[in-house]
Amino acid sequence: MRFMRSKDGGRILLEAPRDNQWRGLVELMGNPDWTKDEKYSTEQGRRDNGDELRQHLAEWAGDHTTDELFHGV
Repeated sequence: MRFMRSKDGGRILLEAPRDNQWRGLVELMGNPDWTKDEKYSTEQGRRDNGDELRQHLAEWAGDHTTDELFHGV
């Protein structure tokens, strides 16, 4: 597990290992283009590309306050 920093310096854990959770997170993030990459389309693909995926999530989390992330932006 890796915690990510929010815009205001808080720490948050974002996990969406299952497909339905992933789809919800993608929607919450506003369907960014990078989420459409085939390598993120399956649970295994997200695991195999976890470091890159975490980087994308960290960048997104860094654009929002802890309160926004807690309440679903």
